[in-house]
Amino acid sequence: MESNKISQLEMSKPPVSVTHDADNDMPTGLIRRAGGMYSTRRRIPLALVPHYKGKAEEVRALGTNNPTEARRLHALMWVQLD
Repeated sequence: MESNKISQLEMSKPPVSVTHDADNDMPTGLIRRAGGMYSTRRRIPLALVPHYKGKAEEVRALGTNNPTEARRLHALMWVQLD
């Protein structure tokens, strides 16, 4: 009976998104630092690396330790980097 409950629970989980971590549902590129502050990281496409002075990724501090605010700022930062 116990295994039946587990299988029902597993089936009710939403599918894991490509842009989210399976364990904590944190958007890809959103980083929580050791001190609790958040940063965002985005890979630079290889064709554009020369335009970014050879940098392979862009990392920026979001200036918050609030996860809701970090998600909002992360989304804005990704739009700005496009």
